[in-house]
Amino acid sequence: MTMAIDAFTGLSSGTSASSTGNSYANGNSIAENFDAFLQLLTTQLKHQNPLEPMDANQFMQELVQFSSVEQQIKTNDYMEKLVASLENQATSTVVGYLDKTVTANNSTTQFANGSAVWSFDVAGATETIAISVRDEHGAIVHQEQLAGGNAGTYTYTWDGRMNTGRNATSGSYRITVDARNSDDQSVAVSTEITGKVTEVDLSGSEPILSIGDTKVKLSNVETIAV
Repeated sequence: MTMAIDAFTGLSSGTSASSTGNSYANGNSIAENFDAFLQLLTTQLKHQNPLEPMDANQFMQELVQFSSVEQQIKTNDYMEKLVASLENQATSTVVGYLDKTVTANNSTTQFANGSAVWSFDVAGATETIAISVRDEHGAIVHQEQLAGGNAGTYTYTWDGRMNTGRNATSGSYRITVDARNSDDQSVAVSTEITGKVTEVDLSGSEPILSIGDTKVKLSNVETIAV
């Protein structure tokens, strides 16, 4: 008698549908289905009736399924190697920033280990400097007014205390600075920072560069001094 393997046909099509969106993640599932297919095909060939052998067209269809699943497994293996290679290249590139002098937009920095540090340049003498700290969603979580001073570079350190009285959680925070002179006119402020990269943090989704006490995202780097 001829044993049908229609069950695997559904299994194979189901695997293809699920692996189309994320074949790399479903590699183990594909391999298991591949082994199941081999067992079914071998059993079918062993128990078929010699007087009524399997239809040639059906057998070819099953071989095509066999080849397709095998190719999918190989593709997953290649994808794993490619992803690993790209990650290694990206790490090597970022590490190359160490000891380099860079200029970066410092409006967004990381709050970690109990503090966040920003540097900003004020173009002229000021009477007041209003600081606003915003979270990743743009909501103001802290406000503070500082005494003004002469033109120059200022450093502002935030201890994570929010307007609500709670302590901030680790993450990215953005600063906005409103500087005013004695006539209550706005004074230009730049949040760019220039300095030597002393550390590279690769633990998050995006590398973080340390420039002195200030931490900036790699995407905020604007220039690199050669």
